Amino acid sequence: MATTEQYQNVKDQANTLLSSVNELQNRLSLVSPPEDVSEAVQALLTNIQYVVSWTDAQMSQTPPQELTVIEQFLAELKVVFEKYSAILTVVGQDGGGYGIQYGESYGESGTAGATGIKLTATLNGVTESKTYSKTTLTKDDLL
Repeated sequence: MATTEQYQNVKDQANTLLSSVNELQNRLSLVSPPEDVSEAVQALLTNIQYVVSWTDAQMSQTPPQELTVIEQFLAELKVVFEKYSAILTVVGQDGGGYGIQYGESYGESGTAGATGIKLTATLNGVTESKTYSKTTLTKDDLL
């Protein structure tokens, strides 16, 4: 099922077309076009107005979609990731040398498959990373 936002996007595009066709009609009136051209432009206006009316009706019947808690969280997180060109990487599963360093956190000294989480952020050309030797992060871990 389409969302109200999707219907609104269709309506916005139709309204843009409607403005353009209205402008076309105004310009045509200055050059006295033949009747069939005037009728064609009027048909365009009528059809586009129908699309606008249809989207209004669909939006009135579409229940508003509420974001789930995880969708809200991810939307906010995305803003932060975009601002800082952030990257979150799971490290150590590829045997890249993190296993020995992070394995001890799990009581597996010398284990090549231990994992951690690496956060990388860039702002104003400066890139910094922080690696956590755990697979779960909470707010307390972030500062």
